Amino acid sequence: GSDNIQNIFFIWGMSIDWQGPHQNFVAWGKMFSVFNWVLLYNYNYIKIY
Repeated sequence: GSDNIQNIFFIWGMSIDWQGPHQNFVAWGKMFSVFNWVLLYNYNYIKIY
């Protein structure tokens, strides 16, 4: 549920801090891709039901 998504974002935030600034762009790109996937999944789910 939403709690799992929040945990994933928290872990990503921690890893971004740990990896350093040069990794931020890659990490944010991955996070944004997953976020877009979740939005699309939810949109399709709502559309179907």
